[in-house]
Amino acid sequence: MRRMICGARSGAAAESIERQQPSYPHMPRSQIEIALEQAGRELQVQYGNEPIPRGELVTRTARLARCSRSSVLPSDYAFNRVNRGVVSRVRPMFIREGRGQYRFVGPGYAYSGPILWQPAGEHERKVGSSVDGKATFQRDPRR
Repeated sequence: MRRMICGARSGAAAESIERQQPSYPHMPRSQIEIALEQAGRELQVQYGNEPIPRGELVTRTARLARCSRSSVLPSDYAFNRVNRGVVSRVRPMFIREGRGQYRFVGPGYAYSGPILWQPAGEHERKVGSSVDGKATFQRDPRR
């Protein structure tokens, strides 16, 4: 069996999901992002109204993307979190509902609420907010 390099795109599944999402020509969708969306959809059905434990989300995504668990960072894809990562909040699809708990709401969700950042070794703080999917930042740690 051929093992894919994490982040590589391929196959009809990758193509079909890409057609549904807005275009970001400067940053193509990675295999991890595609697998994370698939895992989120499947696990949210299983968990119903309860949030998905991070460990299960990471394990399922790593299996689908055929990559290391340490490569899967759900917080990079959360509407209500931001960090200094390149993909942070580029195409969010989850709402973090406490430490290690994520609710899959899907890309394009009209999130309204605070956007939080937790610098290394410090407490979490509000750095922005979103209203109907439009984010504004008082301080954007990505810049």
